[in-house]
Amino acid sequence: MSTPKKGDVKVGGVQAVADMFNAMDPESRARMLANLAERDPGLVEEIQRRIFVFEDLAKLEDLTLQSLLKEAKPKRLALALKKAPEEVKAALLRNLSARAAKFLLEEIEHLGPQRLSDVHAAQAEMAELAKRLLPKK
Repeated sequence: MSTPKKGDVKVGGVQAVADMFNAMDPESRARMLANLAERDPGLVEEIQRRIFVFEDLAKLEDLTLQSLLKEAKPKRLALALKKAPEEVKAALLRNLSARAAKFLLEEIEHLGPQRLSDVHAAQAEMAELAKRLLPKK
């Protein structure tokens, strides 16, 4: 086993685990975090502080949401909002013009039934896009 050298990239850790949880569908993520909490509640707290999920969009500043709305593909955004919590939908819609909001709501309605896995994938894309747009600390 080699000794780490200056400049070596550290692999793993809590952020890597949080990134994996970010990529999961909400049900699997909740189940795995509950399982892990039984063994190490402190670790779960640390992971949850680093996870950014679709529902967190409702907590973002309007400027960030406006950037997200400019960058997002309209059809993917509509799919992500298909089963979105009302607070997320409201946060995004209030950052659109009345005309654009009406168009987006019509797009969501015209989607018809969608597979939940497709909706979750679109939501994960929106969360990842928002994460990239957030100001770096």
